[in-house]
Amino acid sequence: MASRENTKEHLPRDDARKQMRAFFFETQKSTLNKCLAPGGVCTARAIKAHFVQNGRVMELLAENGHVKGVRGIVKKDRSTRIEGPILEFADIGRNEASTFEGFCGRHDAEIFKKLDSSPLDRSNEEQLYLLAYRSISHTIHALMSSGMRSQRGYQERIRVGWDSGNEPEPAGEMALHFLMQGYELWTYREPLSEGLLRSDFQMLHHRVLTLEHNAPSFAASACFNYRLNVRQEADSYMAINVFPISETESLAILSYIPEDSKNADVFLSPILEANGDYQKYLLSKLVLAHCQNFYISPRLFNTWPTNKVNEILSFFNQTLLKDAALDNEHLFLFA
Repeated sequence: MASRENTKEHLPRDDARKQMRAFFFETQKSTLNKCLAPGGVCTARAIKAHFVQNGRVMELLAENGHVKGVRGIVKKDRSTRIEGPILEFADIGRNEASTFEGFCGRHDAEIFKKLDSSPLDRSNEEQLYLLAYRSISHTIHALMSSGMRSQRGYQERIRVGWDSGNEPEPAGEMALHFLMQGYELWTYREPLSEGLLRSDFQMLHHRVLTLEHNAPSFAASACFNYRLNVRQEADSYMAINVFPISETESLAILSYIPEDSKNADVFLSPILEANGDYQKYLLSKLVLAHCQNFYISPRLFNTWPTNKVNEILSFFNQTLLKDAALDNEHLFLFA
């Protein structure tokens, strides 16, 4: 447990709030800069690389060089006049969207060459494996970066006197939660890294769905953990990638290890057994519940009424740390 009794300042509440606000903005771009190549021994500086292919996918989604994505900002609540972080949709440059500093230049080029240099073939086991491996790596990076930011935020709360650091406190527990999640996912990825090195692409199974729509809608990529019930002894993991491949079609690719096939079949059965708009609705909910980064076509976003935007943000916020079973027609993300 962090303890910084010697540096506590017990600042007046207004001063402490101002310092925490400044700290929030200062740390938003703080990330883990480490090459996550197999073995964990590469010391080269990581570069910004895309976890969603920036070429054709972003070309289909972007308008005037931008897509829409969810970002955290600090804003004052008009009723309480209290400042705090909130979520909102913002314009994001297509070259900035879906980037993370997870691999050095050499390893990013070497590992993902077969994925980035050729159009995606939905029957190509190597490409599907690399797509999932990149999603898993990006999620490890996101969790560890969130853990680092949360830990720094907790230490700052101790410094200004908001937390003691001498007992379990929510801010410290949140940091620990992110770091442990990152470590567990790293452990999950280790056998997949070994499989990658020996070109054993059968170590992942994939469900590939082709979805028809009226216009390119969104792209998402993540890896998440789930349990079917409290009796399940350990978490199962699943990588998800959803992106448009043309003006009228998108792919949804769901990947998991063979040992999780039984759980994955049960977990995915509502989506796999559905069709049409209801299937796309269930997939939309899955994305909102488990993908921290997803990117919406501005052309589609601009057709959404304010209440739909608010409902999406509310559901997204509710599911950041826990599942939510809410049904709401506004959670549909497709055109």
